[in-house]
Amino acid sequence: MVLLLTLLACDTGPDPCEQLCERAAAQECGCLEQWGADWSDVGYASQEDYFQSCRIWAWELRLLEEDAQQQGLDAHCREWSRALRASPMRCDDWSAADWSEAPWE
Repeated sequence: MVLLLTLLACDTGPDPCEQLCERAAAQECGCLEQWGADWSDVGYASQEDYFQSCRIWAWELRLLEEDAQQQGLDAHCREWSRALRASPMRCDDWSAADWSEAPWE
């Protein structure tokens, strides 16, 4: 019983940065189609490569966040994820946005 409660207490729900990376990859894919470009034009092999790169970005920022004793990455990811879920951004706005900036900078 104690083990079950411990496991349930550790379940914090889906990683907001994972959700952001999924939405960011879909947004980028749509923009590439609109621009008549492909993944190699933006430095990636595929949509999956872009997604994995985003996941690495989130992992690195979590480490930096711990070192800087800062908080905010989850909130940052949730905010951007909500914005992308609400409606896709115009591609010009998307390419100008710096969603990958560290939230404590």
